[in-house]
Amino acid sequence: MRDVRSSSAQLQRGDVRASGRVSTARFVMMIVLGVAALTLVFSAQDAMRGSISGNAAPFARTLGINALDWIAWGILTPFIALMASRFRLDATGSRAIRAAIWLAFAAVCLIADALMTGLALYRLGIRFGPAGAGTPLPTFLLHWLPATLGWNFITFCMIAGAFHAALYYRDMRARQLREADLEARLARSELNVLRMQVNPHFLFNALHTVSALMVSDVPAAHNVLASVGDLLRSSMDHTAKQEIPLREELAFVGRYVDIQRARFRDRLDVQIDVAEDALQALVPSLMLQPLVENAIRHGIEAHAGRGQIWIRGARDAGALVLTVRDGGFGEHRGPGASTDESRSSNGIGLGNVAARLEHLYGPAHSFRAGHDVEGGFEVTMRLPYHTQILAPLAPLAGLAAE
Repeated sequence: MRDVRSSSAQLQRGDVRASGRVSTARFVMMIVLGVAALTLVFSAQDAMRGSISGNAAPFARTLGINALDWIAWGILTPFIALMASRFRLDATGSRAIRAAIWLAFAAVCLIADALMTGLALYRLGIRFGPAGAGTPLPTFLLHWLPATLGWNFITFCMIAGAFHAALYYRDMRARQLREADLEARLARSELNVLRMQVNPHFLFNALHTVSALMVSDVPAAHNVLASVGDLLRSSMDHTAKQEIPLREELAFVGRYVDIQRARFRDRLDVQIDVAEDALQALVPSLMLQPLVENAIRHGIEAHAGRGQIWIRGARDAGALVLTVRDGGFGEHRGPGASTDESRSSNGIGLGNVAARLEHLYGPAHSFRAGHDVEGGFEVTMRLPYHTQILAPLAPLAGLAAE
């Protein structure tokens, strides 16, 4: 076991070192490309100005001078990046102290750049301003330092500002990722709460059915209890899944209907008409059972006659259309008949399913529930047709892809 842990730790350290080498190589490459690009841009600009003023210098000389300047800043850039990461101006603590540190560091960088470029130019025999050919090196540097001070300070501020902007952007992205992760966790928690509401609710109604049968048909009550056990076992298998194939969801509903038939006998007639190409589509687990239960309660239990429930499903282009409809009271709806408001307020059926669909699919779905012209009540759902698990609760994928 120790050998395994040691090997795992060595692999992790190796991955970290490899990642660090890649990051360092990328950083160095960015500096090299930046130095080359800035050298070309400023050399072209100086050449254009010289041609306009009539004092054009050889392009090779202009290119060399600009290269010396930007190479010097390329050497100083890693130190500026290190300072930006350790002494950020927006960090907690005294801003005056951090500002003083940055000013002192800026002075060091300005002097270092002037020394590097001044020494190189002096060795190459290139003189600027009052410094003549016989000017000693200290005198040349004393003239060169103030001559470059203003532009070098602007360059330093641009480089330091660029690193601060990069750090701010990194922090913003990290904050967005954390917020997205928290939102995803909250949405998953809400979905789990909604889904887990179905289990105790269903169990209560199933036990109510058993209680009713114990008075009139004890053997049937025993059979129903066995069926309830099978159904609860099946629901527990689906507890860890937000989505399951429609085929499995219909099998679960079929077992639930069998239990209800023990209570309503021939008063309950459930017709299932689902296209073969729709059976493999993924749907939210325990989605249809609350709707069928709602239909039984309001379309069959509420009156003494025979009632029908239809479950239909079909694929429509890139969508899956599911319908659960009951016959209701037809033309004989009386003052005690169910209304849209009572259906949505009683129990957890419609509201639970609608909330889960909203969490899972957002604007990619539609949910309609209401009475039709024949007096029945119909719930129609249009869901994205898919056979692979979607990731609507993972906005991190979108952020990470940017």
